[in-house]
Amino acid sequence: MDGIGGLRPHGFQTGHNGGVTLQKYPLDDDASDAFVFVDLDEADVATGIVRSAKKVLQDGARSLARHETYAWALLKTKFSGASGGINTPPDQQGVAYEQFTRALAASEANRKLILRPGKGVPPAEDSTLNDLTAQGVVAATRAALGGLDGRSVAVESGDAAAQRVSELLTESGVTVSTVTPAEFESTPSQALICGSKVGLIDHEMAARLPHDVIVPMGPSPVTARAFAVLTKKNVTVIPAFLSVCGPLFAHRAQVEMPNAGPDIETLCTQVDEFVTARSEELSQHPEGSYMGACFAAEEFLATWIEELPFGRPFG
Repeated sequence: MDGIGGLRPHGFQTGHNGGVTLQKYPLDDDASDAFVFVDLDEADVATGIVRSAKKVLQDGARSLARHETYAWALLKTKFSGASGGINTPPDQQGVAYEQFTRALAASEANRKLILRPGKGVPPAEDSTLNDLTAQGVVAATRAALGGLDGRSVAVESGDAAAQRVSELLTESGVTVSTVTPAEFESTPSQALICGSKVGLIDHEMAARLPHDVIVPMGPSPVTARAFAVLTKKNVTVIPAFLSVCGPLFAHRAQVEMPNAGPDIETLCTQVDEFVTARSEELSQHPEGSYMGACFAAEEFLATWIEELPFGRPFG
């Protein structure tokens, strides 16, 4: 057994967390340093999120890398998840990020590394990644609710991607409530879309949530104990590595067609179709959507790596 229950695919060896590659980057400023986790050494391409704070916890970064690995596996693409952290005082985050970018460019790494901005990092001016994130989240919500017109959905307030989610839902006839985490329990909508941080919903909050469906808008917002509580309540928890997979379509296009800019309309259509189809398929799994997604990801991983990394991403 491993992760949140469930057996590994037949013949799969269980790895260990120590196998995740950690690369450290000292920056020009003595007060700052950075690191990058890459989940799978076998991959020629690794993608993920880079965050900046006074102290970025490596355990959280490791979890984010695993989340991305499973998302790529659902897409049946032989890329790895990655995650970066920049440890720097808040007033130096902009400068430290520039230094980190230069350090990566000068690195002699043998793989292509693509990191998109997360908390504490200046946001990209291009809205493509936000649009793709929103498209996947809305598609997962629509599939889980069996349609959107006339539904009620609570959306955690937040960044530009969250705003775009609210816009798309409203355009589809949904009654949208914009909420903070303190308001989750008092907003009895049919679905809750959230994801401002890893482990946002713990087991105590999960016991009091009134929603039928939880749709992650960021990596792993539900803890393992919360997932167990929600499952007992017959609440559907959409796998985060499915609902938040939208940006990966842009990353894959960047790798496969480096000289052609991504067609956002085409990418959004691809995200919508993929998330809708996989959501409907996984909803029929006897162990639920989350475990079904884990099994599907691990089945693909077994086709190209010898040892499965230990630990599944949470919901």
